[in-house]
Amino acid sequence: ELQQKNLQYLDENLDSWRMCQRAELMERMGASKVEVIAWWEQHRNDDGAYHPLLRLYEEENLLKAIELVREKREWEKNTIWQITDYTKTLLRLLEKSEDWAEYEKELRYLVVKLKCQETEFVSQLKRITPVEQWPAVFEILLADAKRPVDRMQLYHLEEKYNELSVELSRYPYIGTFQSYEQTLHHWNSERTLKLYTEILKIEMDRACDRKQYRYIVSHLCRLKVYPNGQEGAKALAAYWYVNHKNRPAMKDELKKAGYPQI
Repeated sequence: ELQQKNLQYLDENLDSWRMCQRAELMERMGASKVEVIAWWEQHRNDDGAYHPLLRLYEEENLLKAIELVREKREWEKNTIWQITDYTKTLLRLLEKSEDWAEYEKELRYLVVKLKCQETEFVSQLKRITPVEQWPAVFEILLADAKRPVDRMQLYHLEEKYNELSVELSRYPYIGTFQSYEQTLHHWNSERTLKLYTEILKIEMDRACDRKQYRYIVSHLCRLKVYPNGQEGAKALAAYWYVNHKNRPAMKDELKKAGYPQI
């Protein structure tokens, strides 16, 4: 009797948060999954029903799950970010259902039309694209890549390491460089050492406190794994001493790292 009263209260004061409470109470009272699904379907157009209904459909009926996601994606008020998210979910469901024709169609839509250039999806698109067609597709993706980080990912995927190193030199940030350092090291250790050194110079120009000095100086140890890297590290330390004479904290960090002023 108390549970029935609680159900009545929830129905009279239903909102997105109470909808989940209502469904959980139904299950505790012995409702079958079919009954719970039927109840959620009554509120299909409510935003709060989407994820619970999607989960239940995915367990019981993949075709209905796919239909639900497509329905939500076509809603006229969706933003580009929501459409992208729905399409990623759709890809996961299509892969699970092994509907490869629709999967390929949605994958092309995600990468080419929605311009989602995450490496995972671009790699999948490359695998399903005929070899002779891929160069043209790649050029389209590259033209759509407005952010430097997106172009870098594409160059890395295509093993265009010369173009990747040029892009890194145009946008010299140590955090970005580290994502590709090992690959570039194997490709051309001499060029990579030079690029690494130039980026560290620029990063030191930007630095403004001891913590940043310490972080940049710590990279000198990494230079030692390169041929002639030890000499390069010493030369870089000497360069910093000359060009940043008024940074006692930087000089202190260099000395602690084993690079005293000569």
